[in-house]
Amino acid sequence: KVLAQAPAFGDRIRAIYAHPLAAVEDVGGEIELALPDRPFTHVELMEDLREGQKIGAYTLEVRRAGAWTTLAEGESVAHKHLHKLAPTQGEAIRFRCTKSFAEPVRLRRFAVYA
Repeated sequence: KVLAQAPAFGDRIRAIYAHPLAAVEDVGGEIELALPDRPFTHVELMEDLREGQKIGAYTLEVRRAGAWTTLAEGESVAHKHLHKLAPTQGEAIRFRCTKSFAEPVRLRRFAVYA
């Protein structure tokens, strides 16, 4: 039964992650993305691992009416970390590395999806 559901699961994943609302690649330890005026539900983080894993902890925040609110926190990104959120809207989203094992910290990709 699980194998029979695999194609539908793959289709759903491709539908979510095919077209980001906002994305940036190859950026440092604190990144802010402007958001379109529509809700998002998924955030993708990918660490640049060419020099090893460096991110030890991070925070995702959304800005609404000029004030930042924490959406999620994590302890590592590694190759890829996906956050599924309740539908959220805001003016911008921010990734902040709050603990690193070495510098400089780099993200390969930071993207937001509906």
